[in-house]
Amino acid sequence: MQMGLVGVALGTTIAFWLGVILALWLSRQHLQISWQALFTADKQHFSKEKMLRLFSLNKDILSVL
Repeated sequence: MQMGLVGVALGTTIAFWLGVILALWLSRQHLQISWQALFTADKQHFSKEKMLRLFSLNKDILSVL
């Protein structure tokens, strides 16, 4: 198609968003929930303790690399 760098950027963007949409669709199918439930955040998952645990896990994973 001879699009050069613009083609690479366009292909990357399209692949990224198709991947996001596919991941959301597969998550919805696997969990057997509605689209609204998929995007609804429950406050119990965002408590200070749970967030600190998540950050600690990320820190441990990155320290191994």
